[in-house]
Amino acid sequence: MRALILLLGLLYGTTALAAGGPLLLSPLTASDANRGDSAVAAQQDAVTPSAEDLKTLRRLLNDPRVLTWLDNRLSSVDGLAVGSATAGSGTAVAGMSGNVRAVARQSIEQLRTRADLLTRAFADLPATTAEIRRLWQARIDAATMLRCVINTIVFLFVGCGLEWLYWRYMQLGLRRLELSRPLGLGMIVRWALARAGMLLGGALLFALGCIGTFAAFDWPPLVGELVLSLLLAVVIVRVVMVATRFVFAPRADTLRLVPLSTARATAASITALALTGALVSAMVMEDTFAGLGAMGGAQVAIDALASMLVALPTLLAILSWQLVLGLAARTGPMVGPDDPVLEGRRDAIGMSGLLQRALPVWLGCLVIVMLILDVLGAHAFMWSIGLLGLLPVVLSVATRLTRYYFEIAWHGVDGPAVVGQGTDAPGVDAPPTATVDDGADHEVDVTRDEVDDR
Repeated sequence: MRALILLLGLLYGTTALAAGGPLLLSPLTASDANRGDSAVAAQQDAVTPSAEDLKTLRRLLNDPRVLTWLDNRLSSVDGLAVGSATAGSGTAVAGMSGNVRAVARQSIEQLRTRADLLTRAFADLPATTAEIRRLWQARIDAATMLRCVINTIVFLFVGCGLEWLYWRYMQLGLRRLELSRPLGLGMIVRWALARAGMLLGGALLFALGCIGTFAAFDWPPLVGELVLSLLLAVVIVRVVMVATRFVFAPRADTLRLVPLSTARATAASITALALTGALVSAMVMEDTFAGLGAMGGAQVAIDALASMLVALPTLLAILSWQLVLGLAARTGPMVGPDDPVLEGRRDAIGMSGLLQRALPVWLGCLVIVMLILDVLGAHAFMWSIGLLGLLPVVLSVATRLTRYYFEIAWHGVDGPAVVGQGTDAPGVDAPPTATVDDGADHEVDVTRDEVDDR
């Protein structure tokens, strides 16, 4: 009887389990399915990046500090791998060579990738141009552009108003400095520094008015970046203008720190401002399209155009070296043959004819090499080549200027008679005079033409 009851209970339990199994298992299956669907959705959300994520990633990849950090990390990992592989031999030279090979291999691979992108970008130039136009039209419409321009003009007016108030009180002091006649080299330098400080004060007030007013408002991301880039470009040009007025002093002959005539000092100042304008225009263009999210061929094309925008005016300035910097065949790069005041100092600042002819060629080749390296993305190598190439030129000019000023200080030459033409000193265009006897009891000063007539 007990066996019959156990058999009936076993049959009942088996039947109940068979009937209720799907019902008991179905909630677990649905829960598992829901968890699986949520995991798949989360994975899809994690895999698909947003536009802001792509923009952040591109900015990080374009940041030289991030690239340098990644290169250092990769080099250290490769160095550890090579060091562990050569630990048995106990040689550190193999680890060093492994690091050098890894860095060289990585640099070559980056250059190859950049060259491929550049080739594809300019091989399919219409598509690249269309991509750049699409990026611009997708983020910047006519209303946004008009708003950026109006805001920039308003902020520039605020900066100009502050600077105008500054010069209402400082103009008289500046004019007195510019019309002064210092008696020696030390006084020239001190008064030129005082003049530069006054000019820099006006430029700083201008920058404070522009950027300070901009910072007082909240801006949408794109409009704020565009307006700030334009304001910073104008401020950089103003600071460079102060530097050129300090060194070349086109309107203050007695405070000029380089032995240039007024015409050549003006030309050198204009050239420096033009090159600065090209540089800041390239910077604004790169920053604008980086904010728009330019990637791939469009980003490479923008970088190449920005590099050309800087390199072409530089090459033009080098080709016009004779007119811009006064590179004359007899007197060197800083003094022209029409400067009679500096005739007695040519030995101290002169430059050989071969060096004069080779210098523009050397600088032109250096600019071309730096342009190629910049387009290929080898920025660290580009700056290294540029500094090494400019170092002999800078040292040569600095040495000749030092010798020139030493000659002035040693021989006690009057300041206005050296750096420019004062009110009583003969100017560059003034005819030379001579002292002759007119047959009376005194002597008179006449020009060379009058001597020839007599």
